[in-house]
Parts: sequence; C-alpha cells; structure tokens
Amino acid sequence: MELSGSMRILGTGRLWPKRGFGMSVLISILITFLVIILVLYLVQRLPIDGRAKQIVQIIVVVIGILSLLKYIAVF
Repeated sequence: MELSGSMRILGTGRLWPKRGFGMSVLISILITFLVIILVLYLVQRLPIDGRAKQIVQIIVVVIGILSLLKYIAVF
C-alpha cells in the first residue's frame, strides 16, 4: 500500500523509505551547495560597490539555506 511518493508500508505496518530516496536527496543537496558557491564566486567578480556585493551575498546565502532546508523537509 503506497502512502506517498517517498514512503511505503511493508507487511509489518512500519514506514520505510523507498530505495534510492536518500541518495537523490544527497545529490540534490550537493548540487544546491555547488550552485550557491558558484553564484557567490560570480558575485565577487561583479564590478559593483562593496556594500551592494554584501547585500547580494546575503540574499544568495539566505535563498541557498532555504533551498537546503527544503531538501531536509523542514519546509
């Protein structure tokens, strides 16, 4: 009996994650982390004022943290 896309009930009634679910989450987290690092690097290369760079970096970090929290099912 299928409960959701990521969990299923076995004969004992306990919930077990589907095979490969954890690996896809880890890959998604790794890709998100690498994209955050790349965007932060590109922001450093922009020819803009230092204060504006700091603001953009903070925005990128906050969006990145929210994305990572989504993958560990906080949101």
